[in-house]
Amino acid sequence: MNLKKRILSLALACALLMGLLVVPAGASGSSDESTKRADQLASLGLFQGTGGGYQLDAVPTRIQGLVMLIRLLGLEDEALACTEPSPFTDVSWGDNYVSYAYQNGLTNGTSATTFSPGNAVTRAEAVTFLWRAAGSPVPGTSRSPFADVTDTGAYYYRAVLWASDQGITGGVGNGQFGLSATLTYDQILAMLCRASGGTASGGDWSAAAVSWAAENGLTEGLTFSPKDNCPRSDVVYCLWKQLA
Repeated sequence: MNLKKRILSLALACALLMGLLVVPAGASGSSDESTKRADQLASLGLFQGTGGGYQLDAVPTRIQGLVMLIRLLGLEDEALACTEPSPFTDVSWGDNYVSYAYQNGLTNGTSATTFSPGNAVTRAEAVTFLWRAAGSPVPGTSRSPFADVTDTGAYYYRAVLWASDQGITGGVGNGQFGLSATLTYDQILAMLCRASGGTASGGDWSAAAVSWAAENGLTEGLTFSPKDNCPRSDVVYCLWKQLA
C-alpha cells in the first residue's frame, strides 16, 4: 500500500472507529450508490464489510472497529493465523482478531475476562486503538490540555496526549476532549484534511475543514450540517471522492 493510501486508511480507521451515530444517509445518494463506493474502496483494500455486508448506517462496535483497524493496517493475514488464545469469554465472531490484538498489545478487555464486543466505540477507545497500533509512542508532553483527561493512570491518557500532540484530533470545546463523544462531519473532514497535509486549526478550524473538503470535491453532492453526526455511508462517500 503506497503512502497516500496508508494515510487515507488510517484516516478512515479513525473515522470509522469513533462510534458514529446513525443519521439519515440519503444525503450521499441512494444505498446502491453508497454500496458501489464502498465496493471501490474495498477493491483498494481501504474498506471491508462483515458477513452482514458493509452496514453503512450502523454504529461501529468495539469488535467491528478493531477488525476494521486490523484490516486497514494490512494485518488481517497475521490476525487470522493467530493461534494464541485471549482471556475473553464473550467473543465468538472475530475471536482471531481479538486474540491477535490482545497478544500484540493493541487492545485490552473491559474486564479480566470480557471484551464487550457489542459496545459502541468511544473517542477514548478509538484513539487508544490507534495509539497502540502506532507502537504506543511516548507523547511529546506529559501534561493533558483537556479538563476531562486528568487521570494519568487511565488507559487512554497517553493515547489522548499523543493524538493531540500529533494533530490527529483535538477536543470538543471548552477544554474537553469528549471521551465518550462521537464524531461530527466537520471533525471527520478536519481529520482527512490534516492527514492529507492540509490545515484545519485555530478558531475557524471547522470552516477551514469544510472549505478544504469542498475545494477538493469531497462533499460535492452532500447536504449536511458541519455539527451533525456522520454515518459510515457519508464517510465512505468522502473518501471515494478524494480517491476519484
